[in-house]
Amino acid sequence: MARVTRFTGGKTKVSVHDNRVNRQVHAHGIRNLEAVLEEYRSDLVRTLNRTGTGRTYTTEGPFGHMVKDAGKSQHTASAPGESPVTLSGNLADSIETQIIDRGYGSEQAFGMVFTNVHYAPILEQGRGGQFPMAPRPMWQRVFMENMTKYERIVTSGGG
Repeated sequence: MARVTRFTGGKTKVSVHDNRVNRQVHAHGIRNLEAVLEEYRSDLVRTLNRTGTGRTYTTEGPFGHMVKDAGKSQHTASAPGESPVTLSGNLADSIETQIIDRGYGSEQAFGMVFTNVHYAPILEQGRGGQFPMAPRPMWQRVFMENMTKYERIVTSGGG
């Protein structure tokens, strides 16, 4: 399951742990876990780089400097409930992988795919208050949609 954790100092980690995958890692090696983490990271970036179906707006003006493709004059955002789409590229560029526990002395090894971008939990969970925003879930959705592929990588090393 996906877990979003906010740490002091503004660092945010979004991690996914799934016992079915973890049971396979011990038998098939850390190299396959690293391959799963990288594939998951790539799937997240591909999801961010698609075209949204939400509101279209001009990217010029005070936030125009944030747009990844500087010549672009319009951006179509994600609709509520959709995974977010890239505007600046900051979130996609910030997604990293890390082996947390190699499982020495146990049957479980853990890896994490995470970002330190402060707005990742807001996109994932939404926000209330003065500036409300409906959730744009991505982390768990992408993981679950690709679970069969990740299990295949863990058990055989193939994609």
